[in-house]
Amino acid sequence: MGAHVAAWIVTFGPVTNGLMVCHHCDNPPCCNPSHLFTGTNADNMADMKAKGRQRSLCGEDNPISKLTAADVGQIRRRIAAGDRQVDIAADFGIIQAHVSRIKRGASWVSATKPPNPEREGIHHGNNTNESEAVGADQ
Repeated sequence: MGAHVAAWIVTFGPVTNGLMVCHHCDNPPCCNPSHLFTGTNADNMADMKAKGRQRSLCGEDNPISKLTAADVGQIRRRIAAGDRQVDIAADFGIIQAHVSRIKRGASWVSATKPPNPEREGIHHGNNTNESEAVGADQ
């Protein structure tokens, strides 16, 4: 039990089942009962987000990431070239499922995606359709 939970219990009584003691002040060692509130983990995360204290650890900002944005670009190019996902994964020291997530856009979304050759030359304007746009580029 943390000191802040003990301070809550001494001041307000037992913590209701399913709730946790959170800090309005966002200072974990703080034991001032007026700085504490009870809530669910979702309440605590919403409080953190509302205060702008949510830290993003995506991509290269994540200290345990094995890949860089450049690696992801290489992976996408190899996928587009038809390389097997298991071979790509082995070359980068990751599992095949992660290569699949990159391919589907479920992981490394912020990394620049290579152009889609099937879509090159197709422009979407207000008064053109795809067949006219493709013909205009030829």
